[in-house]
Amino acid sequence: MTQLRKNIGYSGISQFLYTVLAFILVPFAARYLDKQEYGIYSLAAAIGFFISLLSDFGLTTLMTRQVSRNKMIAPAFFAETIGLRFYLIIFSLLVFVPYLLLSHLNAVSLQAVIIFVMASLLGSFSQSTFGIFRGFEKMQFESVSVFIEKALSVALGIIILLIGGDVRAFLISFLIAGLLRLFYSLWVVHKRFFPIKVSFHFKRSRVLWLNATPFGISVFLAVCYNYVDILMLSAMKSFEDVAIYSAGHRLLTLTSVVPALLVNAFFPKLAVYHQDPPKLSHYFFKGCKLLFLFSLPMIPFILLFADPIVAIVFGSTFSGSVWVVQVLAFAAFAQMLNTFFVPLFVSVNRQKKIVFFQLGGLLMNIVLNAALIPHYTYKGATIATVATEATILLLILHHVHAHIFSLDQILGRAARSLGKICAAVLAMLMVALAFKQVVDSFWLNALVSVIAYGLALQISGSLDFIRLFKWMLKWD
Repeated sequence: MTQLRKNIGYSGISQFLYTVLAFILVPFAARYLDKQEYGIYSLAAAIGFFISLLSDFGLTTLMTRQVSRNKMIAPAFFAETIGLRFYLIIFSLLVFVPYLLLSHLNAVSLQAVIIFVMASLLGSFSQSTFGIFRGFEKMQFESVSVFIEKALSVALGIIILLIGGDVRAFLISFLIAGLLRLFYSLWVVHKRFFPIKVSFHFKRSRVLWLNATPFGISVFLAVCYNYVDILMLSAMKSFEDVAIYSAGHRLLTLTSVVPALLVNAFFPKLAVYHQDPPKLSHYFFKGCKLLFLFSLPMIPFILLFADPIVAIVFGSTFSGSVWVVQVLAFAAFAQMLNTFFVPLFVSVNRQKKIVFFQLGGLLMNIVLNAALIPHYTYKGATIATVATEATILLLILHHVHAHIFSLDQILGRAARSLGKICAAVLAMLMVALAFKQVVDSFWLNALVSVIAYGLALQISGSLDFIRLFKWMLKWD
């Protein structure tokens, strides 16, 4: 358990730093960029996100799994991955050129997109090094790399905004930070693991691409719905609508920290024990319990405090995002579960099945967006996202119950734990509602709610904080 403890700790540090630093930047961007520019920034980020996914297309996930099983293959695997990635970059750019031509972006918008795409391509190469760090279970190097990139991009971004830079100058900060992260990550691989080489053999790369593709499609489909909404909103409505929707969506991305942390920490273990069902289910159950500790209280907390959170982070001009945040909380809950199910499917070699579910979800999302956005703008996009995530979760649960393990058995084991967590959530909700009637401060209300939830977990025995603290300290 020592290595798993380290995995969770370092992965947690990485996700925490990334989220906190990104969160620091958001209020500055929302206030110093007008809604039009913030919408351009959101569109550039969405396109950069797709470029990053297409240029990776499962290579990092495949590398993590294969290197976890056999570390001797790491140098050759890494070399082939870097070589193949150049061709995937060309492919990803060709995919988006028609969109850029058809969208009729003005010069400022187009230049902003190009800058962010360049930063995303640098990040794609950094992802290859992360596959090595995760495969060797040395995630501290990933944490440092993420901190370097995010701290620099936030610092430069804030400085550029304060001196009056426009959205293009603001996005250059991401490009500079991404370049520094890539240099650091490659240096660590070269010095601590093996000499870096680049290789491309058509037959090997073809096999590599075929094996990585199911992972790539799965990751792409698992998280692309909100970004598809942004692309369709930008094409069908104004950048102001994009800004309102993306502001709400950006707040909810905070909830992706926990499942991302757990996936990074538990996936190497699930991959190792893919042929040992008892241990596989043991680790998966542990991850699910940790996930529910966060996801179950999330919805009532967001419903209660969405208004002051949006006002603090984005300002009064983004009041329309309050409704988006409240509704997307339900989509975030389903997406968190969907995300954590992906490594389970990958570990038992059923990734093609989850890809099938996600592809159906994407088609459903596009149809709903096309039908709802013309009439309900960003609210239509929000509803489409919730319906899509809920449908995918139901399909995943049905398949798991029918083909992987009985949900009745898992629920039987989890009933007591879930009952305690739900009781703690109810206690938190009651305290929050009562305290909110007498105190108007969001910060005090939020603090009291979190403390009430923590005390309820401690009293019910769902989470022993003293034991957890001692457990986290035992890293030797």
